[in-house]
Amino acid sequence: MKKLRSRLIPLLLSPIIGSVIAVAAVFTGLLASLYSSEIRNSIPLSLLRAAPVETSEYGVFSLPALLFWLSISFFFVFTAFRQYFRDKESEIQRNSLIDSLRTIPPAEFALKFRDEYQKSETNLFIVNTLLSIKDRDDPLSVEDVTNIEEYIRIILDTYINLAKLWDQPDSIIPEDAVYRANLMLFYNVGEIPEKIRNKLFQMTNFFVEKNIVSLESSVDGILILEDNIFTTTTETADPEPDPEIRPLCFPITLDGDDGKRVQNLPGAPTAFIQNEVQWILDTRDIVKVCKDDLNYDGAVLNKIEKYYAEDTKATSIISIPLQNRIIRDGRACNVTIGVVNIYRNKVRILKDRMRSTQFSALLEPYNDILVKFIIAYECAKNSVDNSSSES
Repeated sequence: MKKLRSRLIPLLLSPIIGSVIAVAAVFTGLLASLYSSEIRNSIPLSLLRAAPVETSEYGVFSLPALLFWLSISFFFVFTAFRQYFRDKESEIQRNSLIDSLRTIPPAEFALKFRDEYQKSETNLFIVNTLLSIKDRDDPLSVEDVTNIEEYIRIILDTYINLAKLWDQPDSIIPEDAVYRANLMLFYNVGEIPEKIRNKLFQMTNFFVEKNIVSLESSVDGILILEDNIFTTTTETADPEPDPEIRPLCFPITLDGDDGKRVQNLPGAPTAFIQNEVQWILDTRDIVKVCKDDLNYDGAVLNKIEKYYAEDTKATSIISIPLQNRIIRDGRACNVTIGVVNIYRNKVRILKDRMRSTQFSALLEPYNDILVKFIIAYECAKNSVDNSSSES
């Protein structure tokens, strides 16, 4: 029974069932519009009339009426089930969140967490409402996409402010400590957008390969920070893009058994591959791992050493994988779509690995909301791009 329930609930909450319900609603409205008289003169509505109408079908179900009532019953039943399980899921998450928050010493952290989470939920509701009411005759605008970008940065800004609060009980944060966050997205090697492919080798990267053709045959995908849109810093009062961040790309090898060189650096790439939070006490350790474990040498190793020696903005890092729950082959599964990096210009962010693990566990509700924002952003951006190409 539990196994059946675990399969049915994700299916009921999936976009597929949501689309089916939407189609049922449209179909019901169409039937009501085209066959209003047949529906009105058939059971059960005919029983409410004061006197029988002059029709041979009085009191008898016509086919359009039958389809109408079946469709409207399907719509309400499935909508009720979806809402019920969505509420139960939210209740479970809320209770889990409350249990976790009770163990957190700093009161400021709990207050910040609660307030910003409520704001993010409201922003997500706004975005979902926007996407649901827009259609081909009223396409999304560039301003809509820009608003979603800002909502994503607000969550990133929450991450870094929570990290700063988390650091306060156990250490005095230096006045010159600056916290930053960015969002890196994953692309399979065969699905890299053309505009990104054309500038891959112009941005900071750690590719062994020298051109896009050899890269596509040597790695499974890339983890990329295309620009500074999905970045923010405590140096700015508002969650604005970090002006000091430059494009960055990491190679990703999903499975080294097929002869491909494993190029997954510590930090974000390893977090993506292992689907586990990675904590870097000191970014100088990354160079050591590249030398000892990944067998980097020559020009690429020099590039890695130079990058982390000069980039004093990221002295310690926590990398958190983002997973989207989808239905594949009839089963619910998690697919990692990107990584959030939270870092500062001082060593030992979040103090140690244990506190880092506790912190990342508390961020799970935010991660879920962020994934939904990313999906909404991709939908909105594709809609705007398609509208531009058609015009």
